[in-house]
Amino acid sequence: MMKTNTNILCVTRNFLWLIAIGALLCAGLAKAQQIQNLTAGQRPNTFLVNINYDIISSNTNSDVFVSVEASDNNGASWDLPIKSVSGDIGMVRPGIGKKLVWDSYTDWPEKRTTEAKVRLKMVTNLLVYIPPGSFKRPSGLSDGSLQTVNLSGFSIERFEVTKKLWSEIVNWAKLNGYPDLDQDTGDGILSDQHPFAQVSWYKAVKWCNARSEKEGRPPAYYADSSYTTIYRTGVLNPKVLWTSGYRLPTEAEWEVAAYAGQGPKSFPWDGVQSASASYLNYSGSANSGAVPVGSYPPNQFGLYDMLGNVAEWCWDNWSETNENPSYGTAVQSNPRGPNVAGRGWTSLRGGGFKSNAEAVKSTTRKSGDPNWPWGFADIGFRCVLPPGTF
Repeated sequence: MMKTNTNILCVTRNFLWLIAIGALLCAGLAKAQQIQNLTAGQRPNTFLVNINYDIISSNTNSDVFVSVEASDNNGASWDLPIKSVSGDIGMVRPGIGKKLVWDSYTDWPEKRTTEAKVRLKMVTNLLVYIPPGSFKRPSGLSDGSLQTVNLSGFSIERFEVTKKLWSEIVNWAKLNGYPDLDQDTGDGILSDQHPFAQVSWYKAVKWCNARSEKEGRPPAYYADSSYTTIYRTGVLNPKVLWTSGYRLPTEAEWEVAAYAGQGPKSFPWDGVQSASASYLNYSGSANSGAVPVGSYPPNQFGLYDMLGNVAEWCWDNWSETNENPSYGTAVQSNPRGPNVAGRGWTSLRGGGFKSNAEAVKSTTRKSGDPNWPWGFADIGFRCVLPPGTF
């Protein structure tokens, strides 16, 4: 279940003015993690609103996710777009003196109401547990049949890996035996809150290992079958210790997370039958590139940007034809892709901001060169952790 801490501030628009008239702390988490000391005030003669707050947390070394929502009907619904916000928004490290600036006129041009409210929401658990069970996916056969897949439980990140998180791990990694990870930002990254993009499969895998080591976890990827040499450099097809460490999801893990209990279904939101700019960032959206993580509604598992924004690397090798990686209707248990020699083309799922409406379906499969996604600026990733490690 997504844990949130919510603060609401009440605002009113009087002609062309926006005035903060109060603040209310709503029910949320235990006192160990809270948003406190929320204040808001309009800059004189502007539509800019200064919002100040503190994040009180017992864990000051782990980010939380802060978002802003708005209502123009006194809180009956919270569906007005709040996009023109800068400052301590998105992934934020707990502490005092956090500041936001909201350009209210850009988001609500000429809007006048005395029933407006704005609230801050804080998500503290950035991993979502997917319990063990079965799901169905397309078999790859022309008759439209389905395949049953049994999966062990795992935990998957709520958000795509951000530039901020990538940089934090790389800064540690370069001092701890990872010589070929780098800070190159790729095309389309505008801020620390954007997904890290244009990353090769090999770099993503080594970064997962560095993240595990930085946190004191046994890594998942090794250069040898005895699991003694941690994969830290070079280009190879690593061996996987499936019971430990951060790693890329298998295609099956990615699928069950993307379907969010709705699969096999192209779009996991209720009532959504086709790609929609209201739900995901793809070529039909009004964006010129990637957007900050969490800018669109999550799926029913509470996962953001599983479709669109940037395509995501999976573990699986790619088969010779564009088919189900374990092709056919036979029941599969924890499938990990076709058994091919070496590391060939590798699976990508979800599509990105350059993808068309077909490519961003949760049922659509694509592949990429693991050495480098030449010509593709919209490729990133998110991590999973196996049972018992989170």
